[in-house]
Amino acid sequence: MRVLMISWEYPPHIEGGLGRHVAELVPALAEQGVELHIVTPIFEPATVQLHSDVENNPEPADPTTPRLAQMAAVDVENGVVVHRVFAPQNNSADIYSRVIEVNQYIEVYVNQASERYGPWELIHAHDWLTGFSGTALKRTKNYPLLATIHATERGRVRGHLSNHLQWTIDKSECELIHDADRVIVCSRHMFNELQSFFQVAAPKLDIVPNGVDISGLHNYRHEDLGAFRAKYAAPHERIVFTVSRLVYEKGVHRLVEATPRILNGCPSARIVIAGKGPEAD
Repeated sequence: MRVLMISWEYPPHIEGGLGRHVAELVPALAEQGVELHIVTPIFEPATVQLHSDVENNPEPADPTTPRLAQMAAVDVENGVVVHRVFAPQNNSADIYSRVIEVNQYIEVYVNQASERYGPWELIHAHDWLTGFSGTALKRTKNYPLLATIHATERGRVRGHLSNHLQWTIDKSECELIHDADRVIVCSRHMFNELQSFFQVAAPKLDIVPNGVDISGLHNYRHEDLGAFRAKYAAPHERIVFTVSRLVYEKGVHRLVEATPRILNGCPSARIVIAGKGPEAD
């Protein structure tokens, strides 16, 4: 199968869980025989060697011009064809406007790149951040569209949309979910959230838990980690450890709330929380 995946983040540009998920999903799919092309935006031309001479063209180009469609670095990495599309910063007032702008660059690039690299059998878009180009390409190229929804705006704000930007992002998520032929979520909670927020029929949703590549952990198998462990607990004590971005939706507060019960059942337990974010305090 030939798949075109579109992701806002991809190494070396990773900001959060979405980027990490895609970074580990892509090579795993390639190992299973999927012929995969991933398209991702870059925002600084100096980060890669672009095919266009950006220095001689300092002004941002119109996203409909053929010249801009060539402004991408294409490399084969771990059996995957990676298209890094340069999306110069214009005067976007907010993240929504910037996302629309970047998706225009992606759409124009893919439309032209499909003559050389396509056709593909499936488009896979990750979240609303790349949903606009995904749905546009579905319509113009008649590709089936798969969407992975990593989180929702309503979920992030605990169900209470309070400003125009949040409502606009929520509407974009709804449109992507309903335009997609199938939708992947990572948990039963997200499954229920999409059904509740967007009235998505159950047969359209698939729960695929996020995979984690633990091969790098094998490097520590024969090391003595006793000194490191001693920073947090005595030899006879048990450790309950969690690591995540410290935001409400990750649910670390539930572990904090459960601490008295944990200690009641296991007085020698030590709770260790790693991460950073607005819930750190």
